[in-house]
Amino acid sequence: MTAANPLIKLRPYEYFIERGVDIPANLWREAPFKFSPQAFGVSNAKLEERIYQAAEQSSSLQEFLEDPHAPVVYGVGSAPTDVKAKQFAAFLTQKFIETTHPSNSIAWISSGLFVHSDRFKDAFHRTPSLLIVTGLSPNSSNYKLDVVSELLEHHNNIPRIVVISGEDPISFMYGRMHSPVHRIFFHSTSIVKRQVQVI
Repeated sequence: MTAANPLIKLRPYEYFIERGVDIPANLWREAPFKFSPQAFGVSNAKLEERIYQAAEQSSSLQEFLEDPHAPVVYGVGSAPTDVKAKQFAAFLTQKFIETTHPSNSIAWISSGLFVHSDRFKDAFHRTPSLLIVTGLSPNSSNYKLDVVSELLEHHNNIPRIVVISGEDPISFMYGRMHSPVHRIFFHSTSIVKRQVQVI
């Protein structure tokens, strides 16, 4: 396995828990997968049609591995579900843990059910070194998207990973959230990939 195409494989669940990362345990039911990005076209009609080449995803990962503390937004999406996106986000989190001091905290926040909860609101008062937000999809309410956008802006001095289900990160972040995204990853089914190649 080359450095350019690593195996997206997670350390044991306890590795994350020991660092205070409240990560979904069901990710360990999934098989590891090879990082082999494919070109994709944006799906949002508001955006200018463009094909994002695989090299852009490769350079995004390389840049993160070289400097996981850079205060950027990493848009991570997969379709039709967010399982692969969550695995990839966990892999990025793992790489961050490997290069950071144990005192640095990591906030893994699910906006799926908790956007009104005290725990989600508490994310605005925390001072993590890395923020991961999951539970976003094209069906997310405008209110949820506004709250998440505000959270990302509030923590604009740290790396932020946004996990998206069912849509590519460019279409979602720019077209729906009107938020910047600096690095990208998108894993889709083979059917979607073939459609993109025909465009």
